[in-house]
Amino acid sequence: MGTALHLVTLREAHEAAGRLLAALPQLPELILGIPRSGMIFAQALAAAANVACQSVDEFLSGGPTAAGMRGRGRGLGAGREAGAPRRVLVLDDSVGTGRAMKEAREALAPRSQGCQFRFAAVIAAPEGRRWVEHHGLVVPFPRVFEWNTLHHHLGRDFCWDLDGVLCDNPPPFEEDGDCAEYEEFIRTAPPRFLPPHPLGWIVTSRLSRYRAPTLEWLAKHGIQHRGLVTLDLPSAAVRRRLRLHAQYKASVYASSPALLFVESDRQQARAIRAWSGKPVYCSDTLSFATATRWSVPRRIHGRFAGRAWRFALRKLIALRCAAE
Repeated sequence: MGTALHLVTLREAHEAAGRLLAALPQLPELILGIPRSGMIFAQALAAAANVACQSVDEFLSGGPTAAGMRGRGRGLGAGREAGAPRRVLVLDDSVGTGRAMKEAREALAPRSQGCQFRFAAVIAAPEGRRWVEHHGLVVPFPRVFEWNTLHHHLGRDFCWDLDGVLCDNPPPFEEDGDCAEYEEFIRTAPPRFLPPHPLGWIVTSRLSRYRAPTLEWLAKHGIQHRGLVTLDLPSAAVRRRLRLHAQYKASVYASSPALLFVESDRQQARAIRAWSGKPVYCSDTLSFATATRWSVPRRIHGRFAGRAWRFALRKLIALRCAAE
């Protein structure tokens, strides 16, 4: 895919939500969030405006509104003339095709008597603006949000780290590899994240000698993917000596059509971002990685200093990538 991927951080979305709230002609008395992601911003705006908050489902079922109006809050009905409809803002994190917003409109239609519903989204695609009265930020497709990256259907166009993302990291005493305990871990590692969609390329620093049990583990847990890339080095000792984890992953990522790399380790995520020049998401911090001047070491060990690591990778790493 040659189209640029548009990334939205949680901070950018909260700023957009604040602009949306400030642009409303009147503050709502109740904010309804469209589950799940819409509730993130519904709660935030309700706290900022000091009004009540519910999910759409809770509202329809007659459930209680979320507590939290502080001090002398506006309360339900404050500033509303007698007999005037109740001001209700229905909010989602984003709108694109309008499917979720249409479903919310249809579900709330029978309750429209006595309520003035206004529909809004924090982020709108250009073609999605027609489904809402208010929005805070326009972001075209393809796009990925920091708060739901792991569940995005575009995951089939991402590179994915394995240990620390899809399964737990090996215990410290087993991480050296080349031992029976490590092989047992590979076969029995507890899943950490089971993706709802097929994945792209799984890029792991596991040695190629453990490729077969790794594929068995992925199949056992129903994780579909486009390919598994392993590190073809003679031993874990050589891998430790070279210390090329981030550079190796960045090399694979940079030469692939992948749109994003999902990495668990924060330092590696920053280094992959710097080496590849492409976006990286850190699953440990739930945020997009930023490349800083400290992301790439000034000196790579011994004879791999400077640009020599590129040549070393081509000579020492045979990438085995085959769709299973």
